[in-house]
Formats: sequence, C-alpha cells, structure tokens
Amino acid sequence: MYFKTIIILMILLVVGFVLWWKTVPSITENLIAYNETLDLPPNLQIGYWDADVSFPPIGVVVEGKNGGKVVGKKSQFLINDDSIEVKRVIRFGFDSVRIVTEVEATDNGIYYVECMTNEDPRTRLRLKVTVWNDSSVIEPESLQWVDANEVPRY
Repeated sequence: MYFKTIIILMILLVVGFVLWWKTVPSITENLIAYNETLDLPPNLQIGYWDADVSFPPIGVVVEGKNGGKVVGKKSQFLINDDSIEVKRVIRFGFDSVRIVTEVEATDNGIYYVECMTNEDPRTRLRLKVTVWNDSSVIEPESLQWVDANEVPRY
C-alpha cells in the first residue's frame, strides 16, 4: 500500500511539473507579443513583475535589454537635488526613440521618467534616464499612450 502511494504521488508530481512547464512559454510569449505590437524603442520593453520575478510584487515596469528594472514601483530617482520614490506607474508614452513613464511618487506628486538610448560616445551608459515634473517638457501629444492597467498580467 505504501509503495502504491509513493508511485501515485510521483506520477502526480511529474504531471504537475509538465503542466506548469507548458504554461511558462505562453506567459512569456504574451508579453513579447504585446511589446512587439507597441513598436517600442530599441533596448526597452514593458513588463509585469509578479511574485515569480520579485517579492513583494512590483507590478508594471519598464525593463532594459537585459531584463533589469529601469522604472517601476520602489524605483528611486533624483530631481532638482531631491530624491523621489515611485509609488505606482500610471501610464506609458512612447515613440520610436523613447519611453516616458508617468508615475506617482510617495510624496503624491506626478513625475515623468523619460528613458532613451544614450548616443553620447563619451560614456559607457547605454540608457539615458531623465525625470521631469512638468508634462509640457516631454511633449505628451507626440507620444502614443498606454494605460498601465492594459499591460498583460499573464
């Protein structure tokens, strides 16, 4: 009886692993397909970091080429000799060269984080990140905007 129980548990474990393994590519493919439909700038993509990536879950993020978080919940930036911490991402605006993320900071202010490829030959940094507190600087009418709630969450 003990031997049959072990065999049944092993079979269930293998079947569970196979089912889990089959769902992982579809989750990743959904986000890849979503990013391809948006025509984002090179080296940047929009993602969703749930508990399988980060604990506690961060939510919607802008990721770099290597999958590192550039903008997301708990990100910190300097602006006007002061630091801000992102409380939540509101929406993304993008064109062919940049992504602008509208965020709410812990001080309840609204800020705009602009990410673009750095083309300055004097630096090794491949990404230029600028924080603005005025939307007129980023020319929001020239960007295509996506609400953070529209990003696929698997």
